[in-house]
Amino acid sequence: MTRRLPNLLTPLSLLLCAAVVALWARSYENPAPFEWWSPGPRGFEFRVRGAYARRGAAGFYVGDYPAGLSGGTYPLVYHRSRSERQWSPGAGTLGFAAVGVDTYGGGTGVRWHEWRAPCWFLLLVTVTPAAWRARRVVSGVRRRRVGLCPACGYDLRATPDRCPECGSASC
Repeated sequence: MTRRLPNLLTPLSLLLCAAVVALWARSYENPAPFEWWSPGPRGFEFRVRGAYARRGAAGFYVGDYPAGLSGGTYPLVYHRSRSERQWSPGAGTLGFAAVGVDTYGGGTGVRWHEWRAPCWFLLLVTVTPAAWRARRVVSGVRRRRVGLCPACGYDLRATPDRCPECGSASC
């Protein structure tokens, strides 16, 4: 039971790691965002949510557009020009950024919230579970080869069948 979770998380971690590497590489050649639009919350006509990868960073954003700004259509021109002007890859500490903007002031204009993290950090986060599991497997093999219990490291020269310390059967 205790090994099921690491066994499930390791392939997931490796899959996410591969996805982050692909996202990182793609962020330099095609910075197009993935967006979806919906009716806005109270007082706003549209809400846009999106994700992007641009110049080695990945981010998510949420924007609320007031009624009358777009004339009944999605304000794509305003949205795209605003996001391009605001982008700077070095913003924030080590490439991390969290931005909240109210463009017209007084709570009556466009609200914009954006969160950004560098791809190197996402790669580090996704590769850590797989590296942890690999370290445990390698240390277990090394312990077994030297004659130690793979679970706890107890010397098994006197009792090669079962570990007297933790009770696990040695292979």
